[in-house]
Amino acid sequence: MSSLLANLATLLHGIRLAPGMTVLDFGAGTGWLARWLTQLGCRVILLDVSPTALRIARDLYQRAPVIGDRPPPEFLEFDSRHIALPDASVDRILSFDAFHHVPNPDMVLQEMGRILKPGGIAGFAEPGARHSLAPMSQFEMRNYAVVENDIDVHAIWRCARRCGFADLKLAVFHGPPFYLSLAEYGDFLAGGQTNERWLTSTRAFLRSVRSFLLFKEGSEPADSRAADGLACEIQVALVTDPVVEGGPLVVNVAVTNTGHARWLASHVESGGVKLGAHLYDGSRRMLDFNFHLGPLADPPRDLRTGETARRQVTLPGLAAGRYQIEFDCVASNVTWFAQVGSKPETITLNVTRSA
Repeated sequence: MSSLLANLATLLHGIRLAPGMTVLDFGAGTGWLARWLTQLGCRVILLDVSPTALRIARDLYQRAPVIGDRPPPEFLEFDSRHIALPDASVDRILSFDAFHHVPNPDMVLQEMGRILKPGGIAGFAEPGARHSLAPMSQFEMRNYAVVENDIDVHAIWRCARRCGFADLKLAVFHGPPFYLSLAEYGDFLAGGQTNERWLTSTRAFLRSVRSFLLFKEGSEPADSRAADGLACEIQVALVTDPVVEGGPLVVNVAVTNTGHARWLASHVESGGVKLGAHLYDGSRRMLDFNFHLGPLADPPRDLRTGETARRQVTLPGLAAGRYQIEFDCVASNVTWFAQVGSKPETITLNVTRSA
């Protein structure tokens, strides 16, 4: 079980999922992995040769619905030859311990290359190069006529290049954790002899594992569902003058997308970019982390690199005193921009007592 979860974590890390992506679960079976992907906010297409397995998967979705408003899954029967989806229609493909069962891997790779969008990723967690000789494989082939192929990544790569894939990456990892004493851990970090033991153990593990990624030719546009590429420049001008206690605070704000990722509109659940403000007292003690949180544009819209959104914001009134208000952007359920290196804008104000 621990190795299975380690393989899954490695696969999910490599394919760089983001909410809203269309993901094909190749060989989905009864949908245990697909349900996780749906819960993460992906639009999942469950593909399997077994109509019985897909029926069970559909029933499980209905009997135990995922939490929250998530894209509904699609159930698609596979005829082992053609994937009934349009060209360039999916962002990601996952094959978790399924590709080595197909009798026609070259044809399946051709179909995967066809349906993936430019820059899309197909991720595989499969057994190793001598899988078919294992006792369990021999048993299943003999008693159930199951196809148990060996995974030859060199042959897969030769075919993948003809099918529109530009790169292949193999994951080097150690499934079961490699436990060390405190002294051994220090030796490992220092590059000592413990490294050789780890390498030997890792090589032994990887003989029976092939986790790899195929990258479709082309580029995938970056957007604010991921932290990479997020940066902003904020300009704030205080309109209210003088600032008196209890009175509204009006500011003009201009926010420019200075990163390379497109900002999704503020109403998007995951990745929608909003303007936020944190309130501090004069000694820089936090008073209200979410002093303001609202859309950048009215009506909400996407912002591409170089675009600027301007709007006037009215903030709640304050008691008399000295304050700092820090303005920053936030991609919902992803990150505040300051956390990835962007510079927030701070204004200092003195709130006077009303006459």
